[in-house]
Amino acid sequence: MTAINKNTLPDVRADINAALATVAEKHSLSFDIGNIRFTSDSFRCKLEAHAILPTSDTSIIDTEREAFSSMCGYVNLTPDFYGRVFNVGGETFKLCKIKPNNSKYPLIAKKEGSSSLFKFPVDVVR
Repeated sequence: MTAINKNTLPDVRADINAALATVAEKHSLSFDIGNIRFTSDSFRCKLEAHAILPTSDTSIIDTEREAFSSMCGYVNLTPDFYGRVFNVGGETFKLCKIKPNNSKYPLIAKKEGSSSLFKFPVDVVR
């Protein structure tokens, strides 16, 4: 790679996600790479990891789903909205998080085919 720019970063992000997939499976984790900030010779990003914990009946609990379920009442949604797919501006998104302290855009959704997260108002899923 001769330079880091907005054209090369999607490939780098995809390679990082592929490498993290092996680690995620091995250690029962889910990873999320946040926004990538860059200069011509370096980049940085926030890497967030969430545990996927086994329960006593050997089923798997997704901690993100649990967090969503505990927060959904703050924005007048129900737990079944977790993972709901919706379209905005011709793009498809999947609802994955709620940030109740953000009154204008409390919903966080992942863009389909990408690991990018976007914020939305509650009205987009109703």
